[in-house]
Amino acid sequence: MPKVLLALTLGGTSLLATDVMAASVNKNPCNDEWEKALKQIPKLEDRLREWSSLGGKCGNSGIYESRLSTLYTQAGLYDKARKTAEGGLALQTSYKKELLGAIADANLAEQKIEPAYQQYEALIKTYPDWYDGYLGIGTIKLIQGKYEEAVRYLSEANKREQFAFTYRNLTLAYHKLGQHEEAVKAINAAYQIDKGIVRDRDAMLFAARSYVFLGKYKVADGFLKMLLQAKPEVATDPEVARVRDFVAKKLKEAPKS
Repeated sequence: MPKVLLALTLGGTSLLATDVMAASVNKNPCNDEWEKALKQIPKLEDRLREWSSLGGKCGNSGIYESRLSTLYTQAGLYDKARKTAEGGLALQTSYKKELLGAIADANLAEQKIEPAYQQYEALIKTYPDWYDGYLGIGTIKLIQGKYEEAVRYLSEANKREQFAFTYRNLTLAYHKLGQHEEAVKAINAAYQIDKGIVRDRDAMLFAARSYVFLGKYKVADGFLKMLLQAKPEVATDPEVARVRDFVAKKLKEAPKS
């Protein structure tokens, strides 16, 4: 199951996966109901309640269990997430890889890095043409501070299917490597796929910093303003305030045209 709005908070870094949907999603059972839950029900608890109520109609399909597992992971109910996905696997449907991915996602979100890593590795070995194993390992490498390896795995994921979350993580990895041109390319690619990326504090802040390093202070200012408009609470974030002040100073120093 793709990672939809999966929040992973590890080592103080929040990794938000947005809009990661499989290309074949329209062929899946109860897809209309799933898209409605994602787009029309903003609160996670309401979304989980709604999707759980559809078990009689959509259950025992494999993909239903995979999606329910993802919602449980988002809610921090990791045991339920794993048990739900394991129950889906027992059905022996065609959604085995999505269910295996859901279990790995639950482990990663619970900071069980080693089993998650092994599970993503197994996905790559069994399903080398599917993006999820590469995305999972790339995310782990990013969390571990192994940025070159993160770029390698995330790029492999992109070769198979492109999502905002992958480009979001590439933004962070490229920034950490000092490859700022690549970082800003990645954040703009993420934005083209999902404009909701503007709510992602780390992605927008790192993008603004990369624009600062490139001397593009007006663009950096624009990214910070988009972040603050989408997520006003970050105005009190010391790191955000520090970059804002620096950018404001540079813009003030710039010669008037």
